[in-house]
Amino acid sequence: MASSEQVTRIRDALRDRPADARRMAGRLVGTAERSGDAALLAMAYFLRGDAQQVLGDAAAAAADYAEARRRFRANGEERHARLVDLSSLHVHALLGEKAVFRRTLARLRRQFPDAPARVVVEKAAGNGWRTLGDETSAEQCFRDALARLGRKRDDASRRLRALVREDLAVSLGYRGAVREARRGLDRAASELAALGLRHAMVATAANRAWLDGIAGAPGWIDLEPLAGELEQLGDRRRALLARLDAADLRLRFGDARAAARIAGTVVRGLERAGLGPEAA
Repeated sequence: MASSEQVTRIRDALRDRPADARRMAGRLVGTAERSGDAALLAMAYFLRGDAQQVLGDAAAAAADYAEARRRFRANGEERHARLVDLSSLHVHALLGEKAVFRRTLARLRRQFPDAPARVVVEKAAGNGWRTLGDETSAEQCFRDALARLGRKRDDASRRLRALVREDLAVSLGYRGAVREARRGLDRAASELAALGLRHAMVATAANRAWLDGIAGAPGWIDLEPLAGELEQLGDRRRALLARLDAADLRLRFGDARAAARIAGTVVRGLERAGLGPEAA
């Protein structure tokens, strides 16, 4: 099989079959080493790092990303090395490496000073700060990303604006700013609907239902049917996580038996999908 086809297969598997993606990327590392293909070897490490990150093995992801970055730079592929930095940002947050996270973010901001790439950097930074428990910095990054997008009306900018609004809304929800969070999710949903992005619309609706739940509103009961829609759309990971949110909300509302039943089913599903660490 041509190397480009192998890379495409691994990327396709990353979404809902990360354990398969990791195995395929590992085989690709071996293939590239035997053939002496330096460019393919760097890409194989990069892809395996992505799979390790999705599977929750942050330390292994960091090691693969470091190897990929080193090899891309040795090959003179600085653009790919920068993309590795972008992917590794969240891993540094997961590992609690705040100083490394800050240095990597500062480097990315220098390397990507302008939109739309800078918007992607700020979006990733916001999610990293949220992982580190700094919701204030997370919100600042998301707001900066929105400001940099401005009023751009091309489809790519509209999609990115909606996704950043969704990230900001979730961050606001975590700190209890429910009214502003609802407005953000509703605006994101409207934009995604106008773009006809069904998958993203359902994922946003699931976040809206979760937000209703933490606010004590009845809309949370939509979480389970929305999880079913995500599954039909092929997004098994998000479907399982939406059901896990539903279990958490049932527990909050005193239905411990139903919560335990749903959570048990979800955890088993996550483990079968190779996402056991997320279940924890």
